[in-house]
Amino acid sequence: MTSVYDKQCAKISIRVSVYIQSYPDSRWLLCSGIHDKLKIAIIVFLTAVTREYFVWTKENQIGKEMEKTMGRFEFKQCGDIEGLYSVQPYIFEDARGFNFEAYNENDFMKAGLGMKFVQDNRSSSGRGVLRGLHFQKNYQQGKLVSVLRGEVFDVAVDIREGSKTFGKWFGIVLSAEKKNMLYIPEGFAHGFLVLSDVAEFSYKLSDFYHPEDENGILWNDERLGIQWPITEDMQIITSERDSSNLPFSEEVALKPKNIQAGE
Repeated sequence: MTSVYDKQCAKISIRVSVYIQSYPDSRWLLCSGIHDKLKIAIIVFLTAVTREYFVWTKENQIGKEMEKTMGRFEFKQCGDIEGLYSVQPYIFEDARGFNFEAYNENDFMKAGLGMKFVQDNRSSSGRGVLRGLHFQKNYQQGKLVSVLRGEVFDVAVDIREGSKTFGKWFGIVLSAEKKNMLYIPEGFAHGFLVLSDVAEFSYKLSDFYHPEDENGILWNDERLGIQWPITEDMQIITSERDSSNLPFSEEVALKPKNIQAGE
């Protein structure tokens, strides 16, 4: 199938050809071969420029589709993982300090991020603490996570059954200074590593915590290959439970809630 920019290139080539043919006669244009060479050169040049323009336009449009600005927030899809978004709020700063909206249901809904949050959690951890990778199987939790103090490396792993990015992970540094967030839909395992001396972590959850339904994947599973930013002077601290989590496999795949409910 002929692409849009190929069609446009053909149109420009025809127009250039017509223009050159109507060019006023002169001795240098009538010299053997020069007219044709000039014509070809102009066509090649304009064709190349047009092609690059349409390629750029296409790539720019794709970028816009993956990045949305709604209200006081900028939402950016994390790679090719559908539904996973980094969120940057707009910060108002002056001599008094700063002020910003950490969450606005209307803006999130307009961006297509419609999870309803029912529980807020906070945790405090020291440098080198690694929590995860956690998920609930029957009461899946979507999350909006951020850092209120310090800095962490936050990771989400797609474990949605049938997802084209099943088993793919995404990592991002969240910090109190930047005030950025990660929007993690249901069907993901989640964990983080503390990079600062102390970090206070905030979770907004789409379902309540059910300790009997808590599951986990080994944080350093070789198959996942998560590239945790562990430095030589960092001592990793995990809970006994997290250290004994099972390796990643297809068995951890989570079915969408509507299938679980038999709808």
